[in-house]
Amino acid sequence: MAEPRILELAKTLEALACPDRLKIVAYLLAQEGPSCGDVAQALGMSQSALSYHLRILEGAGLLERWRQGRTRCLRLRRPARDLLPPKILKQLQKEATPWKSKSTK
Repeated sequence: MAEPRILELAKTLEALACPDRLKIVAYLLAQEGPSCGDVAQALGMSQSALSYHLRILEGAGLLERWRQGRTRCLRLRRPARDLLPPKILKQLQKEATPWKSKSTK
């Protein structure tokens, strides 16, 4: 039987093994506390598809959600940034470049 840390790492890596979830991570690297609606619109996802992917990322401990008034906001948890190897983090930040210039927050 695998140790708890190995199981946790496997869950995290599994959560990242999806292009749509990697796009969400890249977007969250570029934006500070966007709403769920902002993410869905920017990535061209339906709310239900986004919710599905957010549940997986949140379950793996990679992001957190909070309410700001009536708006649900998102951000990457610090361990998510620390977990990603520098080369992958750099590539995700490069992918996020178009969203950085559109930031209004």
